[in-house]
Amino acid sequence: MIIEFDEYTVRRLTADDVRSWYAVHHTEEDLAYVHNLVHEMWVYHEDASYDWEEDTPEYENALKVFEEWDQLQQMLDEEVLAALRKHNVYTDVLDIHALETFMNMHGYREDGGWFFQEE
Repeated sequence: MIIEFDEYTVRRLTADDVRSWYAVHHTEEDLAYVHNLVHEMWVYHEDASYDWEEDTPEYENALKVFEEWDQLQQMLDEEVLAALRKHNVYTDVLDIHALETFMNMHGYREDGGWFFQEE
């Protein structure tokens, strides 16, 4: 695993850190792990952008960071779709049902739109 998800890590982990790790660790299991992590970071940074008033430097920075996570999320979504096709699951859109199928294949369960690794 790349990291344990905690409040300290959220503040220092970058999309580039995850890209670098994923470039070396590139199995379907790693994709499931990274997709889950990036989704959590995407939500965190999307929410953080609302902490600032628009047209302030803080808002612009928060938006830039969110956009970096969003680009990574979109890339991983495409990779999940490609992985599903390898398992004869065909869909053009990565909705919750398609994502749940992929995540279940790799030991995750869904609860309220969030995925948790089964122990």
